Amino acid sequence: MAGIAGIQTSLANGFANAEVGQCNQTANLTSQLSALALNQATNACNTNAKVADLKYTVATEACADRQAITDALQVVTNSINSGVQSIKDQLNQQTIEAKNEEIANLRTQINLANLNATQNAQTAAIIANNEAQTAALEKYLAPVPIPAYWVSNPNGCNCNNGFGYGGCGGYVA
Repeated sequence: MAGIAGIQTSLANGFANAEVGQCNQTANLTSQLSALALNQATNACNTNAKVADLKYTVATEACADRQAITDALQVVTNSINSGVQSIKDQLNQQTIEAKNEEIANLRTQINLANLNATQNAQTAAIIANNEAQTAALEKYLAPVPIPAYWVSNPNGCNCNNGFGYGGCGGYVA
């Protein structure tokens, strides 16, 4: 009985050892699976984090690129606007200068016209005065008879009742 009890003990110990071994293997397998799952989860998290970091980096660089393009376009636009404004200012200045020159020319023409009119009036007054003086001198130096009334031609032509020119009447001096 002691032999059977030893066999039973050996069997019980063998089965217990087998159970413990199987538990240890299951625990090791579970530990390895947990470690593998944890490793995969960590890798997945790391991958997701890396993908998120990559997306963030790409988005940040895209924003920076867009901002750089916007800034460059703004510089180009400002440069073009400045150039166009400069051209407009030059054209306006040329227009103003041309207008001022035209005004100066018109003022000169008006002054010359006024001067010409004044000189013409003075010249006309001088000529009229000279003509009056000449007429007065001619009357004084060589008087011309002026008839007081009409008379018939004494040579016998009696056309137009004695009034007319060309040999038939006229002034008798």
